[in-house]
Amino acid sequence: MAEEIVTELAMTLIKKLISTLSSEMKMPELVRQDVQSVERELKRMKDFVRLADADAQARARVKEVNDLACDTEDLLDESRVYMAMPHRHGIKGFIDDIVEKIKKCREKHEIYNRLQEIKERIKQADERSSHFHVEPVEERGEPPDLKQLAALFVEEKDLVGIDKPREDLIKWLLEGSKSLRVISVVAMGGMGKTALVKNVYDNSEVRKPGQFDFHVWFTLQKTFDVEMLLRNMIQQLLDQEEEDPTTAIEVHHVSASLLGPYIPTETRATKKQREIEAANVDGLIQILRGHLQNKRYVIVLDELWSISAWESIKLAFPDNELGSRVVITTRNTQIAATASSLYCPQNEALVYNLQPLSEEDSRTLFCKKAFASETCPQDFKDVSEKFLKTCGGLPLAIVTIGGLLAITRPKTVEKWTKLHENLGHAIDAHPNLEVIKHILSLSYDDLPYHLKLCFLYLSIFPEDYPIRRGRLVRLWMGEGLFNAEPPMTVEDMADECFDELVTRSMIQVTETDPSGKAKSCKVHDIMREIIISKSREEEFFYSILKPSSPRPTTEKVRRLTTHCDVRHPLNVSFAHLRSLILFSVFVSSSLKSAKLLRVLDVERQDIGSHFLPHGSRLQHLRYLNLRGTERARLPEALSMLQNLEMLDLRDSYIVELPAGIVKLQRLRYLAVYSPRRNGVSMPRGICGLKELCTLVLANAEAGFIEEVAQMERLRRLGVSQLTMQNEGHFWTAIQKLSRLQSLTAHSKEDNLMSSMGSSSQLPSLLRSLKLHGLVMEKLPGHIESLKNLAKMVLSGTKLKDDPFPVLEKLPSLSELRLHEDAYVGEELHSKGGFLKLRTMHLMRLSELKLVMVKGMAMPIVESLRIKWCGKGRAKEDGVNLQMEGDRDSLIDRQVQ
Repeated sequence: MAEEIVTELAMTLIKKLISTLSSEMKMPELVRQDVQSVERELKRMKDFVRLADADAQARARVKEVNDLACDTEDLLDESRVYMAMPHRHGIKGFIDDIVEKIKKCREKHEIYNRLQEIKERIKQADERSSHFHVEPVEERGEPPDLKQLAALFVEEKDLVGIDKPREDLIKWLLEGSKSLRVISVVAMGGMGKTALVKNVYDNSEVRKPGQFDFHVWFTLQKTFDVEMLLRNMIQQLLDQEEEDPTTAIEVHHVSASLLGPYIPTETRATKKQREIEAANVDGLIQILRGHLQNKRYVIVLDELWSISAWESIKLAFPDNELGSRVVITTRNTQIAATASSLYCPQNEALVYNLQPLSEEDSRTLFCKKAFASETCPQDFKDVSEKFLKTCGGLPLAIVTIGGLLAITRPKTVEKWTKLHENLGHAIDAHPNLEVIKHILSLSYDDLPYHLKLCFLYLSIFPEDYPIRRGRLVRLWMGEGLFNAEPPMTVEDMADECFDELVTRSMIQVTETDPSGKAKSCKVHDIMREIIISKSREEEFFYSILKPSSPRPTTEKVRRLTTHCDVRHPLNVSFAHLRSLILFSVFVSSSLKSAKLLRVLDVERQDIGSHFLPHGSRLQHLRYLNLRGTERARLPEALSMLQNLEMLDLRDSYIVELPAGIVKLQRLRYLAVYSPRRNGVSMPRGICGLKELCTLVLANAEAGFIEEVAQMERLRRLGVSQLTMQNEGHFWTAIQKLSRLQSLTAHSKEDNLMSSMGSSSQLPSLLRSLKLHGLVMEKLPGHIESLKNLAKMVLSGTKLKDDPFPVLEKLPSLSELRLHEDAYVGEELHSKGGFLKLRTMHLMRLSELKLVMVKGMAMPIVESLRIKWCGKGRAKEDGVNLQMEGDRDSLIDRQVQ
């Protein structure tokens, strides 16, 4: 009875406390309504920033609105945690809820007050920005660009390393098909496209009388009026016909403001002129085609910026079967491929990818500009090599920096060394280097807003650091830099952004897989200096590049990266930090305050076992990369990381996943294995992670195999520890994963006789298949149905039947690796297949004696490697490789 009285009294007091708290807090519903209102305003602010970025007049407002948007997003993140606070059950849970509410009371007051402050700031900014409205940018001509024009007047002595490109382009111009051909020269800005094409255009062979009837050069701007461009072309052709058919026409920077002077007043009254003046775009195209129809012409369009621009003018160039040529220069590989495929199959398109200068040519050009000689003084060699490395074969950079060094006084090694150390600042500030920043910034300015953010993210990586595609796109995804519209996934969108940066020549591919997909990239050193400067200017990232790095210019650091050891606490607030990416030792006690952190990437850094705070402090974390960390431990209460989407634990020493991981409903990427590629046991309930797309490397235990069949969204799966008892069930489960694109399977024991052949089918979308230690006499027949399979790796499978007759029929196979007695027969025969194969590696096949490649088999193979095969496993006792056709050089170079 006494207990009931006490309980009733306690409940009465608690109810009074709830009433008081509710009154004090102005009710959570009010907060919720404010949050919804502010969320709508946040979307409008982001739209304003995106649109205003393309409008020079509005850019002055961008920083203010962007800061406000970031502050709003920070507050919304905090408020979502408050509104998502769990409710407990029972009397004890009820009391715990009250205790939690009391503890949160102060925070709720703060959130409510800050919401009101944000609403007031939005109101004020709204009034100044006309409700965040930006008028669409009108397509208009731009004034002449003297820096771009300068490329047309490069001295002959400054043209180094162009003999082969010039020879190839002249051949394309003068020889080959009589049909119209579009020749595209593509490279990043500053590579010398314009100078090369101008040199070809002025070549005596091209200018020889009777070769071309018309020679016309147009230097385009990003925006131009198509109608005025066509009028200008027609007028120039008319003028040339009247004067001299061999006279060349060069019109630079076509824009509305420049066209008027080219229309002679004495011809305006003529009937022809009136016809031209009255014509619309379609009529002008017909008139232009009429003038070109019976003439052999060469027309250069310098700096084409968009496919839409090409589509709007391409019909003006008739295919008159006279050997006419249109030459375009562009920074975009897609534009080049699209333009050059006009009137011809894409595989015959004339696209010239201009490469950086070789080390020798770079050195020659640098010495000419810096020393007026072809050799470098001995005491300047080391510092000159540093400049050459930074220039990376970019002619514009070599000529400009070399020219600056030639006039730098005093001309000492110390002065040059100091200039190199501060080159990023010099590019920003020195007028002699302004042209570099201008030319390269044109490419950056042409990016859509979301791609600018993606590109700025590359500024975080140290110089010469290998940037893996997968890591980069996960950083983008973790930051939420873009949204995906169904049916595209966020992974698809991230891949598309990466490929677009490659297409625009913004990043340089350093490694590809045999199918041609980029696996890693880098940024040119000069471009890297520019985006570091832009990142600093826009307060996008705060980078600690060296111990003496200046403090950030803002108190609200949202992204932080370190390139040097930080062994003392930073005097920087982490309260607004969204991304922390470490490339060095980092000692800090401040991480506990980083409650808004979304991205934490400490790959291969020794961060210690106590680096990560309690999970409750990281509730906004989306991407956690602990790859290659030896002493790192997962945060306590991992299950509280309800926003976690990607968890990378590869090459770490985390051997067990906590059961709470199954509560992370947003998790879509989970990669975990030891440095020896041992898998990890998955907790029960893993199938409840409905968003999971990637899961490697899971131990194939009975409970897991039962669950994997339910994980329908999986695209990539890796399993280990397959046994005779569970392997059959595994293949049955795999058949249900219709979206699976990559599968890796390891056996637990040696000589495991696989039942894979008895399974009915593998998922049809499979692109990569790796089997290790699964013994079978022959490949299953259903392998032939995998039309999308691009990569296959077999190790320890001990096939007795030659696998080539099955594998060579796969239409997409580009990479094949047979290792560790994957095949135990003596001969491999290909009779004309492997049409897409680029890489074939045969290693440690102890019985192999002969590899026979007949007819047109492997027509595009690039890497054919046979190593440590045959009984003797020595080169002289190795394998006899016979390839029909003239491919001796391939055999000599690749077989080991």
